[in-house]
Amino acid sequence: MLKLQRMKYLYLSCLFAIACMQPPGEQVSQIDTLVEEKIISPDRKIEKPAKVADKLSPRDMVLSDAVAISNDFYNNLLVQNYPAANKYLHPDALSVTTPEQWIEIYKKAQDKTGKLGFVKMVGHGAKCGLKGGNGMGDYAELIFDAQYKDGNLREKLIFYRKDSTETLKILGYEYHAVLERITLSEVLK
Repeated sequence: MLKLQRMKYLYLSCLFAIACMQPPGEQVSQIDTLVEEKIISPDRKIEKPAKVADKLSPRDMVLSDAVAISNDFYNNLLVQNYPAANKYLHPDALSVTTPEQWIEIYKKAQDKTGKLGFVKMVGHGAKCGLKGGNGMGDYAELIFDAQYKDGNLREKLIFYRKDSTETLKILGYEYHAVLERITLSEVLK
Protein backbone atom coordinates (compact mmCIF):
# COMPACT_ATOMS: atom_id res chain seq x y z
CA MET A 1 0.00 0.00 0.00
CA LEU A 2 2.81 2.41 0.91
CA LYS A 3 4.59 1.61 -2.37
CA LEU A 4 1.37 2.44 -4.30
CA GLN A 5 1.07 5.78 -2.48
CA ARG A 6 4.68 6.61 -3.31
CA MET A 7 4.10 5.76 -6.97
CA LYS A 8 1.01 8.03 -7.03
CA TYR A 9 3.02 10.84 -5.44
CA LEU A 10 5.87 10.38 -7.93
CA TYR A 11 3.38 10.36 -10.82
CA LEU A 12 1.69 13.52 -9.51
CA SER A 13 5.05 15.25 -9.10
CA CYS A 14 6.07 14.44 -12.68
CA LEU A 15 2.69 15.55 -14.04
CA PHE A 16 2.90 18.90 -12.29
CA ALA A 17 6.53 19.42 -13.33
CA ILE A 18 5.48 18.96 -16.96
CA ALA A 19 2.59 21.39 -16.45
CA CYS A 20 4.97 23.98 -15.02
CA MET A 21 7.13 23.83 -18.15
CA GLN A 22 4.25 24.73 -20.49
CA PRO A 23 4.17 28.32 -21.77
CA PRO A 24 1.53 30.39 -19.89
CA GLY A 25 -0.75 30.63 -22.93
CA GLU A 26 -0.98 26.84 -23.17
CA GLN A 27 -1.45 26.03 -19.49
CA VAL A 28 -4.59 24.27 -18.42
CA SER A 29 -5.63 23.66 -14.85
CA GLN A 30 -5.39 19.87 -15.06
CA ILE A 31 -5.32 17.77 -11.90
CA ASP A 32 -4.39 14.10 -11.84
CA THR A 33 -7.22 11.67 -11.11
CA LEU A 34 -6.84 8.60 -8.95
CA VAL A 35 -8.26 6.37 -11.69
CA GLU A 36 -6.30 7.32 -14.80
CA GLU A 37 -5.28 10.46 -16.61
CA LYS A 38 -8.09 12.06 -18.60
CA ILE A 39 -8.59 15.49 -20.04
CA ILE A 40 -11.84 16.66 -18.57
CA SER A 41 -13.83 19.43 -20.15
CA PRO A 42 -17.32 20.72 -19.34
CA ASP A 43 -18.84 19.08 -22.42
CA ARG A 44 -17.46 15.60 -21.69
CA LYS A 45 -18.88 13.17 -19.17
CA ILE A 46 -16.47 11.93 -16.52
CA GLU A 47 -16.10 8.18 -16.99
CA LYS A 48 -14.42 5.57 -14.87
CA PRO A 49 -13.36 2.25 -16.34
CA ALA A 50 -15.41 -0.49 -14.66
CA LYS A 51 -12.42 -2.74 -13.96
CA VAL A 52 -10.54 0.04 -12.11
CA ALA A 53 -13.61 1.54 -10.40
CA ASP A 54 -14.53 -1.88 -8.97
CA LYS A 55 -11.14 -2.11 -7.25
CA LEU A 56 -11.34 1.29 -5.54
CA SER A 57 -12.52 1.60 -1.96
CA PRO A 58 -15.45 3.96 -1.25
CA ARG A 59 -12.94 6.49 0.16
CA ASP A 60 -10.84 6.34 -3.02
CA MET A 61 -13.97 6.73 -5.14
CA VAL A 62 -14.86 9.89 -3.19
CA LEU A 63 -11.32 11.22 -3.70
CA SER A 64 -11.40 10.35 -7.39
CA ASP A 65 -14.70 12.19 -7.83
CA ALA A 66 -13.35 15.17 -5.86
CA VAL A 67 -10.27 15.36 -8.09
CA ALA A 68 -12.36 15.19 -11.26
CA ILE A 69 -14.70 17.94 -10.01
CA SER A 70 -11.72 20.07 -8.94
CA ASN A 71 -10.22 19.66 -12.37
CA ASP A 72 -13.26 21.10 -14.12
CA PHE A 73 -13.83 23.67 -11.37
CA TYR A 74 -10.31 25.08 -11.81
CA ASN A 75 -10.55 24.90 -15.61
CA ASN A 76 -13.62 27.13 -15.35
CA LEU A 77 -11.79 29.55 -13.02
CA LEU A 78 -8.83 29.55 -15.43
CA VAL A 79 -11.00 30.86 -18.27
CA GLN A 80 -12.98 33.04 -15.84
CA ASN A 81 -16.23 31.18 -16.54
CA TYR A 82 -17.42 31.64 -12.97
CA PRO A 83 -21.07 30.57 -13.47
CA ALA A 84 -19.84 27.20 -14.80
CA ALA A 85 -17.71 26.75 -11.67
CA ASN A 86 -20.86 27.22 -9.59
CA LYS A 87 -22.49 24.09 -11.01
CA TYR A 88 -20.40 22.00 -8.61
CA LEU A 89 -21.59 23.79 -5.47
CA HIS A 90 -23.58 21.83 -2.91
CA PRO A 91 -27.12 23.11 -2.21
CA ASP A 92 -26.09 23.70 1.43
CA ALA A 93 -23.32 26.04 0.24
CA LEU A 94 -25.79 27.86 -2.02
CA SER A 95 -28.26 28.25 0.86
CA VAL A 96 -25.69 30.31 2.76
CA THR A 97 -23.95 32.10 -0.12
CA THR A 98 -25.76 33.01 -3.33
CA PRO A 99 -24.28 32.14 -6.75
CA GLU A 100 -23.57 35.86 -7.29
CA GLN A 101 -21.64 36.01 -4.00
CA TRP A 102 -19.64 32.93 -5.04
CA ILE A 103 -18.71 34.69 -8.27
CA GLU A 104 -17.50 37.67 -6.21
CA ILE A 105 -15.37 35.28 -4.11
CA TYR A 106 -13.70 33.88 -7.24
CA LYS A 107 -13.14 37.36 -8.65
CA LYS A 108 -11.67 38.57 -5.35
CA ALA A 109 -9.03 35.82 -5.42
CA GLN A 110 -8.02 36.80 -8.95
CA ASP A 111 -8.22 40.55 -8.23
CA LYS A 112 -5.69 40.09 -5.41
CA THR A 113 -3.18 38.06 -7.39
CA GLY A 114 -3.96 38.32 -11.09
CA LYS A 115 -5.20 35.67 -13.47
CA LEU A 116 -4.98 32.01 -12.45
CA GLY A 117 -2.08 30.16 -14.06
CA PHE A 118 -2.24 26.61 -12.70
CA VAL A 119 -2.84 24.62 -9.54
CA LYS A 120 -0.94 21.79 -7.90
CA MET A 121 -2.58 19.44 -5.42
CA VAL A 122 -0.48 19.26 -2.25
CA GLY A 123 -2.77 17.38 0.11
CA HIS A 124 -5.99 15.43 0.33
CA GLY A 125 -8.17 13.60 2.78
CA ALA A 126 -11.53 11.85 2.78
CA LYS A 127 -13.74 9.86 5.07
CA CYS A 128 -16.97 8.04 4.34
CA GLY A 129 -19.78 7.87 6.90
CA LEU A 130 -18.40 10.77 8.93
CA LYS A 131 -20.61 12.81 11.24
CA GLY A 132 -19.65 16.36 10.28
CA GLY A 133 -21.08 19.85 10.26
CA ASN A 134 -23.60 18.99 7.55
CA GLY A 135 -24.60 15.69 9.10
CA MET A 136 -23.59 12.11 8.44
CA GLY A 137 -22.05 11.62 5.01
CA ASP A 138 -18.95 11.44 2.87
CA TYR A 139 -16.49 14.32 3.24
CA ALA A 140 -13.34 15.14 1.29
CA GLU A 141 -10.85 17.98 1.23
CA LEU A 142 -8.26 18.77 -1.41
CA ILE A 143 -5.48 21.30 -0.78
CA PHE A 144 -3.90 23.14 -3.71
CA ASP A 145 -1.09 25.56 -4.31
CA ALA A 146 -2.52 27.92 -6.91
CA GLN A 147 -0.18 30.03 -9.00
CA TYR A 148 -1.61 33.34 -10.11
CA LYS A 149 0.02 35.99 -12.29
CA ASP A 150 1.09 38.18 -9.36
CA GLY A 151 1.34 35.71 -6.49
CA ASN A 152 0.37 32.36 -5.05
CA LEU A 153 -2.43 31.20 -2.79
CA ARG A 154 -2.99 28.03 -0.82
CA GLU A 155 -6.54 26.87 -1.54
CA LYS A 156 -8.85 24.21 -0.17
CA LEU A 157 -11.96 22.68 -1.69
CA ILE A 158 -14.29 20.92 0.74
CA PHE A 159 -16.67 18.28 -0.65
CA TYR A 160 -19.75 16.60 0.79
CA ARG A 161 -22.49 14.18 -0.08
CA LYS A 162 -25.06 12.60 2.19
CA ASP A 163 -24.55 9.08 0.79
CA SER A 164 -23.36 7.22 -2.28
CA THR A 165 -26.67 7.84 -4.08
CA GLU A 166 -25.92 11.57 -4.21
CA THR A 167 -23.38 13.37 -6.36
CA LEU A 168 -20.36 14.76 -4.56
CA LYS A 169 -20.48 18.57 -4.49
CA ILE A 170 -18.31 21.46 -3.26
CA LEU A 171 -19.34 22.59 0.18
CA GLY A 172 -16.61 25.17 0.69
CA TYR A 173 -13.74 27.03 -0.96
CA GLU A 174 -11.00 28.65 1.09
CA TYR A 175 -7.86 30.51 0.07
CA HIS A 176 -5.10 32.41 1.81
CA ALA A 177 -1.62 33.67 0.96
CA VAL A 178 -0.26 32.25 4.25
CA LEU A 179 0.19 28.52 3.63
CA GLU A 180 -0.28 27.48 7.26
CA ARG A 181 -3.75 29.04 7.32
CA ILE A 182 -5.15 26.39 4.96
CA THR A 183 -4.77 22.83 6.25
CA LEU A 184 -6.62 19.52 6.16
CA SER A 185 -9.15 18.89 8.89
CA GLU A 186 -7.74 16.55 11.54
CA VAL A 187 -10.54 13.97 11.05
CA LEU A 188 -9.69 13.58 7.36
CA LYS A 189 -5.94 13.04 7.73
